[in-house]
Amino acid sequence: MRLAECARLSADEAREQMLIRAAVHVNAARVQRLLYRFYVNKAIKDATANIPHSDHTYTFVVDYGQNMELPVYHDQQPGVSYYYSLLGIYNCGIVNHAHVCENGDVREHMHAYVYHEGVGKKGANNVVSIIIKTLRDLNIMREDSIGGELNIIFDNCSDQNKNNTVLKMLFFL
Repeated sequence: MRLAECARLSADEAREQMLIRAAVHVNAARVQRLLYRFYVNKAIKDATANIPHSDHTYTFVVDYGQNMELPVYHDQQPGVSYYYSLLGIYNCGIVNHAHVCENGDVREHMHAYVYHEGVGKKGANNVVSIIIKTLRDLNIMREDSIGGELNIIFDNCSDQNKNNTVLKMLFFL
């Protein structure tokens, strides 16, 4: 086999492997989307039927938005404005897909948390704190009774979501 033909076959093989990896990824994303829809529909049905807390299914989606920055002009900071450090502003949203409105309608509702880096970072501790605060505010996390099923859906950001701290929170709940 000639060198040029080997190179072409090798490039074709690499391209085919890349397409197979992409197809596997797309298929996994489709399955994940179906699972997401299943749990959202289950939570909506339970909220609409006014299922008791002990049997109720709750489904939340948690995600951080894009980082924002704010100029900080402290007296101690030397130099012209080019050298001023920007203050990181973080925003985290938790969407309850089966929120019961005052008029009885069931629809999605987002709880938004905005804070700067002087208050906290974007790590797992902050994610856990925000989730627990939301569950307490919605009276889902109760001292007197155990709830039904809780589904929390994250994106694939491993820094904040898929680590030991968040997994330990699930056992705590």
